Amino acid sequence: MVLASVAMLIAALADASDTRADPEFAKFIEDLWPLAAAHGVSRKTFDVAFKDVTFDSRVVAHTKSQPEFVIRFGSIWRPRSINRG
Repeated sequence: MVLASVAMLIAALADASDTRADPEFAKFIEDLWPLAAAHGVSRKTFDVAFKDVTFDSRVVAHTKSQPEFVIRFGSIWRPRSINRG
């Protein structure tokens, strides 16, 4: 499930750059293979899933600022007074 989510995210946000032009990204994809195999994914399915996946620097930029880890709970939630009349 995690692998499928990662694959869909990468594919959905991928730009037109060529994976082969970015050896680090190509290595990242290839390093996913043992995890996929351990979860029962065939090599053929893995290769088809990542065939047209390309690197998109916007994905990396979005991981640098995730509001759920920056905003304090108290800044978005205010307790209401309780009327016990």
